[in-house]
Amino acid sequence: MLSKFFGVREISIIAQITFIGFVIAVNERVIEAFKRTFRRRTSEEYSNELKSIKEALQNKPLDIELINKAKLWQSIVNDYSSETGIVCLTASLIIGCILGSLGVVSIFGSFESSTKFSSQIHVILFNGVDVVLTGWVISGGSDGWTGFLTNAKNLFSQKVS
Repeated sequence: MLSKFFGVREISIIAQITFIGFVIAVNERVIEAFKRTFRRRTSEEYSNELKSIKEALQNKPLDIELINKAKLWQSIVNDYSSETGIVCLTASLIIGCILGSLGVVSIFGSFESSTKFSSQIHVILFNGVDVVLTGWVISGGSDGWTGFLTNAKNLFSQKVS
């Protein structure tokens, strides 16, 4: 499939880790472009409305209506920010799972060998788990990947010592 075309299964573990890091970085840029293109304008409008209400509240600090509006707009800004995060994480997970299912990126790609499995069901289950884990790793972004590599490094350095 595509993984053999890109040589993911034939390269060393270090090259595979580097390639996954590259895919994660590209995915982060795609998600950032999505946020800037489709979500920024509305977010800025909500933030500007909140800012104008807070400025008006400084002039009239005891105005109950302005206080309630400020709370409402603060809630709207927070909800929109949370919604944007959920949408971006979901899109990132979908991108990761698509790349995993196409075989472009595979967490367990170098461990897979059809001789190790007793039936076709095992191959399907293994590939399914691999796709989901690949999607999670890619959607976790560079912070998650860096944490994973740091933990792996600590684990292997303890066994060597």
